[in-house]
Amino acid sequence: MAVAGALLLGAGGAQAAGPGPAHRHISRVYLTVSPETPKKIPGGNVPFKRQTAPGSGSRPDAITPAPLDSISVNDCLAHAATSSRGNGWASGRHDSCQSYHLHTWKVDCDWWFCSQVGSADADLVDYQFTPDGKFQSRHIYVEQFIGNWSRKGEMSGINLTLNTTCRPTQGSGPCQTNLGSPTTEPVDAWVALGNQYNWYYFEQPKSSGVGNARVSYADLSWHLLVTGGENGPVTRDGPNSQVRCDSASYILYASGGEGCVFPWAPVPTWTIHRSATPEAAQNIYEAQTRPLTTQPPSTLFGVPFKLIVGAPSTYPLHRDAVADHIEAHRTTAQQACRRFFPGRYPAPHTDCDEYPFASTTEGSVNYGNFRNYVVKPIDSDDNQAAGRDLGLFYATERLLGDDGFNEPFHVSVQP
Repeated sequence: MAVAGALLLGAGGAQAAGPGPAHRHISRVYLTVSPETPKKIPGGNVPFKRQTAPGSGSRPDAITPAPLDSISVNDCLAHAATSSRGNGWASGRHDSCQSYHLHTWKVDCDWWFCSQVGSADADLVDYQFTPDGKFQSRHIYVEQFIGNWSRKGEMSGINLTLNTTCRPTQGSGPCQTNLGSPTTEPVDAWVALGNQYNWYYFEQPKSSGVGNARVSYADLSWHLLVTGGENGPVTRDGPNSQVRCDSASYILYASGGEGCVFPWAPVPTWTIHRSATPEAAQNIYEAQTRPLTTQPPSTLFGVPFKLIVGAPSTYPLHRDAVADHIEAHRTTAQQACRRFFPGRYPAPHTDCDEYPFASTTEGSVNYGNFRNYVVKPIDSDDNQAAGRDLGLFYATERLLGDDGFNEPFHVSVQP
């Protein structure tokens, strides 16, 4: 649902319905909502509250997920070119926001003479987030900010209501409201209160999803309503922000194998660091930058040719979580390691490292016709550490790889 456009009837066009004692004096109220421009507002640097993911402690895999950073009102307003359009601005697959400027005004008419007697302006920011890390669940949170008010003239008798809703889409089941309801105050009270926050808490239960991963979709939307004029309630509804929930069993964190993300967020990037896993990082770097120097060799019409995808500036990789597919990719890669690195593989404390990964649709089986993949024997500890980090990335970003969902991601090599 798009944000409603400009007011159809301005102050100068409002007229009394006609002469007569019952219609001699009429008050009307109007409301417009417009995109923000990048700016900062007083008190807007405090981050919104959100659940974070502390260390796992007793988890057997001993992986400690890093909590995602919250964003602030000013963070959202700084990205107004995006946060005031469509789904909004996403700082990641778990955090997004929308920002808009509201303007409401009151018009009094005596007979056919009308004049604007007051107005009020404010900034509206909806921060939408889902739990990450250990606290993954099919819960969706919205923290709604309204503030930075300015008022001119007289707005008595005018009330403003704020609300946020969650509506299931694409054949999904209900999106339950566990916390939050419409909040109504006189405009004068909103102005006097200053910066205010409203909380909403929604849930799409597992029973609402489809397929093995129990995938479900919903749209979040904010709503504004002003009353007090004789022209009836005036409403404005925000654009939908799509959220997706799943219960994929192959996502890490057995205690929290459910979660929700904003699937429209930018394609995530897994960063592998040379300082942590130098051999695996080097193999990926060579694949992305010097593919013709890697094994196995490849030709196209007799000419050396190799196209390796996945780098941030190229076509992304896509997750594949099907066990049979992963095993087939690994088998093909290991056969290549034996053929092109005799004496080096197999060997003690050595793994056959492949890129693109066996857990992607671009793995060696699917791209094997032109050998658009690379293999290299590397230290087992190095290879397995990189694999654990990749698994953590999959979990943190909730990348699906089954039931027709093969979600994209990029890979970046850093120091």
